[in-house]
Amino acid sequence: MLVHSFAFLFLFLPATAFVYFLLQPKPDGGSNLAARLWLVAVSLFFYALSGVQHLPVLLGSILGNRLLARAIHAAPAGSRQRRLLLIAGLCANISLLGFFKYADMFLPTFGAAGQALWGGAAPELLRLALPLGLSFFTLQQIAYLMDVYEGLAEPLTTLDHLLFTGFFAQVMAGPIARVRQLMPQFHDPERWRFSWDNAARGLYVLALGLFKKAVLADTLARFAAAGFDQANQLSLAEAWTASLAFTLQLYFDFSGYVDVVTGAALLFNIQLAKNFDSPLAALSLIDFWRRWHITLSNFITTYIYTPLVRAWTPISFPKSLLAILVTMAIAGLWHGAAWTFVAFGLVHGLGLCATHLWRKRKTRLPAALAWLLTFFTVNAGFVFFRAHDFAAAFRVFSGMAGQNGLVPAGVAFWRVLLLDPLAFDRVPLFDGMGYLDTVLGLGFLVLGLAGALLLPNSGRLMEQFQPTRRAALTLAAWLFASLVFMNSFLEKGFVYRDF
Repeated sequence: MLVHSFAFLFLFLPATAFVYFLLQPKPDGGSNLAARLWLVAVSLFFYALSGVQHLPVLLGSILGNRLLARAIHAAPAGSRQRRLLLIAGLCANISLLGFFKYADMFLPTFGAAGQALWGGAAPELLRLALPLGLSFFTLQQIAYLMDVYEGLAEPLTTLDHLLFTGFFAQVMAGPIARVRQLMPQFHDPERWRFSWDNAARGLYVLALGLFKKAVLADTLARFAAAGFDQANQLSLAEAWTASLAFTLQLYFDFSGYVDVVTGAALLFNIQLAKNFDSPLAALSLIDFWRRWHITLSNFITTYIYTPLVRAWTPISFPKSLLAILVTMAIAGLWHGAAWTFVAFGLVHGLGLCATHLWRKRKTRLPAALAWLLTFFTVNAGFVFFRAHDFAAAFRVFSGMAGQNGLVPAGVAFWRVLLLDPLAFDRVPLFDGMGYLDTVLGLGFLVLGLAGALLLPNSGRLMEQFQPTRRAALTLAAWLFASLVFMNSFLEKGFVYRDF
C-alpha cells in the first residue's frame, strides 16, 4: 500500500487514527499500552501489504538488534566486550543490507575473478526482491545501537522497538529517526488526546505533499522517462528538459512523500524529523547537503565521515578531502546497487572537495553564480542517479553539451518557443504525449522550478500555519487537484521506495 493511494488516505489512515485515540487511557491516568499495541499491529499489516514474505526480514532485524542493544548496554562501558558487540551489530546490519541489495551487483565481478583463477561456471544472479524500507530501517538500527553503545539511549522494550522501527509513517522511506527524538513522543501523556490543531496542520502538509507527488512529480516523470529511457539521441533542448524534469521529479517525489508521512504522523501527535529545507536554492554543495535528505546527511556525517577522519591521524586537510570522497562514494552506493550511483556520489564528493578548496581562498562568489554552479552540479549528479547505465547517462550529457544540435533536425527553434503544435509533433521527447499534456508538463517544469526556489518550503508553511479560511481553500485546492491526477494516471511508486 502506497501512502498516496486512495486505500491509505480514505481507509487505512482514518481508521487507524480513530482506533488509536479510542484506545488511549482516560485523562485520570493509566498506560497507553493498548494504543501502542494497535499501532504496532497496523504498522506490521501495512508492511505486510508490500510483500508478506519480507515481514520476517523486518521482524528478524528488530529481534536481532533488540538482543544486541541489551547485550551492549549490559557490558561495561569502554570494555572490549562492549566494542566487540557493537562491531558484531554493525556487521550484522550491513550484511543484511548487502545480501539483499548488493549481491547481484558484486556476484558477476567475483564470479569473473573466480573463473579466471579456478575455472568453472559463472554464478547465477540471486535476483532478490529488496524488502520495503530495508535501506532506511537498517541505518536507523545502526544509529540506535550506536546511541546505546555511547550511553545516549536505553534499550527499548520489544513493543517500543517494533514501533520505533516499523511505524507505518516512516518504515517505507524514512525520515531516519533517532530513538531520543521519536520514542518519547509516544510516551508523552499530553500527546494521547486528539488534537484538532495538529490534525489541521497535518492535513495541510499532507495535501501539499500529495500535490507535489501526484501533480508535479508524476507529470514530470513522463519527460524524464522519455529522455532517459526512450530517446536514442537528444538535442540540447530535449536533454536539458529531461534532466531538469528528473531533478524536479525527484525533489517533488521525495519531499512530497515526506510531507505526506509527516502530515499522517501529526494526526497521531507525532512529529517526524525534518528532511528537506529548500535544497535546490542552496548556494553551495555543502549547503545543499544540509538541506537535502537531512536525516541521511546527518547519518553519513556522524557515522561515516567523522570516524574516517578520526581514524586517519594526524588529521590534515588532504585527508579530510579524501574522507569526503570515500564517504560520498559510500552514500552514492547506498542509494542503489549500480556503479552509476557510485558515480553520483563521486560527482558530489568532488564538488564538495572543490567547495572546501575554494573556501580556503576566502573569496566569495556572487550569489547568482554560486547558485548556478551548485544547481548544475546537482543536476549533473542526478543524471547518473536516473540513468540505467553509463551509456544512457553519457547520451544525456552529450545532448546537454549540444552535440546533437539545439533542437531535433528539421524543427525550427522559434516554433518550439511559441509552443507550435506542429513543431511539438516532430520532437521525439514529446512523442505520444499529446499537445496539451506536453504544454501542461512544460508549464509544471517552469513553475515547479520557480516554486522550489522562491516559495516557502513545507516546513516553513507548517510552522506558519493558521486555521484560516484561506488555508482551508488552499488545502481543498491541493487535495482536489491531487485526487484528479491520482485518478487520471497510473499509480506510481515513490522513487526512494525502491532504495
